[in-house]
Amino acid sequence: MLARVTICVALAACSKPADETPDAAATIDATVDVAVDAPVVVLPACTTPGSATYTMDPGHVIAPDLVGFGAQYNANAYAAISAAAGITPQNVIEMEDKTIAMRPQHVRVFWSSTATPDQVESFERTITLAERSGASVNVTYWHGPYPDPAGQMTAFSNELVRLIHDLGHDAVREITIQNEVSSTLVTQPLYEQLYRNLDQDLRTAGIRDHIKFVCGDLLRTNQASWFDYLATHMTDVCDAYSVHIYWNYFDVPYMVTRVTEVHDIVAAMPASARKPIYVTEFGVRGNSPNGEADPGLYSDGQLLERTNENAFQHAWFNVLATRLGFVSTLKWDAFYAKYDQGSQFYSAIGAPPEWFVKPVYYATQLFTSSVAPGWSSVGVTGGTGAADTRLLTGFSGPNGAAAVVALNKGRAATTVDVTGLPPGTPVQLLVWHGEGAGNLTTRTVTTTDQCQITFTVPARSVAAVTTLVPSP
Repeated sequence: MLARVTICVALAACSKPADETPDAAATIDATVDVAVDAPVVVLPACTTPGSATYTMDPGHVIAPDLVGFGAQYNANAYAAISAAAGITPQNVIEMEDKTIAMRPQHVRVFWSSTATPDQVESFERTITLAERSGASVNVTYWHGPYPDPAGQMTAFSNELVRLIHDLGHDAVREITIQNEVSSTLVTQPLYEQLYRNLDQDLRTAGIRDHIKFVCGDLLRTNQASWFDYLATHMTDVCDAYSVHIYWNYFDVPYMVTRVTEVHDIVAAMPASARKPIYVTEFGVRGNSPNGEADPGLYSDGQLLERTNENAFQHAWFNVLATRLGFVSTLKWDAFYAKYDQGSQFYSAIGAPPEWFVKPVYYATQLFTSSVAPGWSSVGVTGGTGAADTRLLTGFSGPNGAAAVVALNKGRAATTVDVTGLPPGTPVQLLVWHGEGAGNLTTRTVTTTDQCQITFTVPARSVAAVTTLVPSP
């Protein structure tokens, strides 16, 4: 059966670039259908596709076993350093509710070997929040130095055992050692040693099969050398590769180049060395003429992260990355909290006490509400040539499940017609409105008997049609 649920959240007006205090809040209501004890439904296959500008091909699998869309969770959310910035036991509940409602499918959380007892408790509460979100979790060993590689990895292994065995956090499924290692003084042989030490410790503890090793977290700096080392020395211990990608909002071609070159590097590896690719951090940056905190300002002077353009470019990145076969993209980051004494305002959920949500929150929610972990990214062919402002990506899941996400790069609304979906099937049409309030709307439409559907995507917006009905 379906239950009707209305979610009401606040989207702050954008006018004060100096901080994250909203001047006013506009209320946006989103009503969605959610499944309640719904039986498994096998959807009909498309056997007689009609003509359309675009065709989704479930048989053309680009990447199987998607891990999902998500974000970084700040492990210090419940620590004293964040309490000093306004997070209280009372208002943090609102942050938790909004974070869970974003429906992140995969989450990354830093573990620090130098954490205080207060920060360790906060880290473990953050893992609990990630699990409540329904997400799988990557625990990243934040940074060195590494004077005692074997001892430090044993301590890390002990914490992972505590999380999984003692605290019952089955969602902890992946680890990464050393954030952005290609920009540090950590040598490649030492990096390999850390992974091999941890591999042995987790095997001894009996949980290595439970945890994947996602190696890399590479910046563009020295990435060719590091990818070569991973491919020639560590393929037996690494289960996947990861990178971080940031770009300036006024230089989208760099974003396209960056994500494409990573795909090309891995594709050129010997078949035995190729692994699934993750983006474990990504985000958009702006201008900081007066030293404003990251991610800086948009051209009109407002905080970049509050703009529809910022959200739109995040959506563009997600579409492009899945077209290239990346299995996960994680936004930096989900909610406001303090990593250190500095300030940054990348988060999809703004600072307390309002915990207001930004346009990128809804743009992210479109993806997490349209596709499920374990699905495959699949090919979408067609278009009208080089001047086409539309960019599409497709997904297929079990029992005939399917989704198509369409991005409109143009400055005017456009129509998308696509075939290859299950015929005669009700689907959800979700639209993130980059031309308006930066909100998300949804309604039910039905495909034709020839597997077709036609819908409108507003200017600088993204839309999805999906057979997925999100769980509560």
